[in-house]
Amino acid sequence: MSVTDIFCVPSKKEALGITNIEALAIGITVVSTRTGGIPEVLNYGKNGYLADKCSVMAIKKALLSAINDTPSGRQKKAIAGQHWVRENYNAKKIETDFLKILSFHRSNWRCSAKKYIMILSKEQIQTRQ
Repeated sequence: MSVTDIFCVPSKKEALGITNIEALAIGITVVSTRTGGIPEVLNYGKNGYLADKCSVMAIKKALLSAINDTPSGRQKKAIAGQHWVRENYNAKKIETDFLKILSFHRSNWRCSAKKYIMILSKEQIQTRQ
């Protein structure tokens, strides 16, 4: 059981909302606002609770929805959130997306980028030992 039951980040502006992704990854119920990439992260309400930005009443309503939801309802959203993070933010998908971006801009960078990723991974492993 988590010490934190609900994670709330009422943002006015947010490009992605990495803290929401981190909370989802560890199975915490997330309440946030419809701004930037947050609705996509919360899968338009399937992974968490969304409120209109700049509206205290909307945030209050979303928090009360999370609090008053059944434990199984919150758990269902938490599990969906963990699944979404695993599907969208795993190392293989990030590497594949990164290589697609590079190959789109310069097709001859693809091999160099893949080699760079392998070198970077080895260096990260060495620095963590």
